[in-house]
Amino acid sequence: MCECSLDGCTDTVGLTIDEYETVRRHPTRFVVVPGHVKWELERVVDEASGRYEVVDKIERGAEVASDMDPRAGQKAAGRFVA
Repeated sequence: MCECSLDGCTDTVGLTIDEYETVRRHPTRFVVVPGHVKWELERVVDEASGRYEVVDKIERGAEVASDMDPRAGQKAAGRFVA
């Protein structure tokens, strides 16, 4: 699913599990459908050949994303394999 900040978005994104996990290694990075970037909240860090865009949350959004990262506990406990 698109991880954009647009209300009601249910668009899907085609990528492999490895591609997704590579993006999510960074707690502030998310996968969005091209054109779904909210420039006041994030910046594009990769365009993945037009299939999807990788955005990096900025400012307060980055803080919240880092704090809510479900992988943080797994990394600390040694259970996360990237």
